[in-house]
Amino acid sequence: MTAVNKPRLKPEPKVEQHLDKPRKKMVDVGDGISWNWMLDNIPYLIFVTLLGLLYILNTRSAEKVFSDVSHLNKEVEELRWEYLTKKAKAEKLMSKNNITNLINKHNIGLKTFTEPPQKMPQD
Repeated sequence: MTAVNKPRLKPEPKVEQHLDKPRKKMVDVGDGISWNWMLDNIPYLIFVTLLGLLYILNTRSAEKVFSDVSHLNKEVEELRWEYLTKKAKAEKLMSKNNITNLINKHNIGLKTFTEPPQKMPQD
């Protein structure tokens, strides 16, 4: 027989019987959960623990972002009020009466028009 035509046989597992060793006693942790069950499921328990930690970290991150957004909204509101205040002051300074008073106060020699502008004829 060649190597290609050989049937695949599973090796027989070695059965070791230790009659002199007593079987491990199942230690009951509580509610039907044994210590051996916990040891067998350590990867699953670690996975669940990591999921819990990720959930806690995600919640903290979301709360921090919410707090930052709230703080920025308050800051935007304050800046908006500051802008409106400065805009009102600028409009007051740029009014015709205020400019006329400033020109007269500093004796620049400018005068306001008393006549309306004239339209130039077009050829």
